[in-house]
Amino acid sequence: MQTFSTPISICNKTITRNGISLEYHHIVVLVIVLYNLGQLHAQIGEYKEAANFFHRALDLAKKWDSCLDGVWEVVDDACKGSTRLLAILLNLAHIQYHNGCYKEAMTTYTQELNVVRRTFAN
Repeated sequence: MQTFSTPISICNKTITRNGISLEYHHIVVLVIVLYNLGQLHAQIGEYKEAANFFHRALDLAKKWDSCLDGVWEVVDDACKGSTRLLAILLNLAHIQYHNGCYKEAMTTYTQELNVVRRTFAN
């Protein structure tokens, strides 16, 4: 995942750049920020709060992943999107496993495997 060393601003206007709307970029930034907050809470042992951030990031990442359907020819963006989705699912599954929610963890790991198969299928 990416981190930001300086504050970022998020604009609500819809602007098209290279055929991709600003909404797409807005989602990208929010997914990164929510993921990083989840990582931070997991590192300090606040697993419930971490899971909350990962769930929020996951919801947006799924929306983001659907935005990529229109730009699959842009392979780098598509792979980055799926990679972020995989990172979120992996961390969420680890938290579920750590908290003893083994069925939920298995479901999340299975979702991750399905994303891998879809993204990297030959």
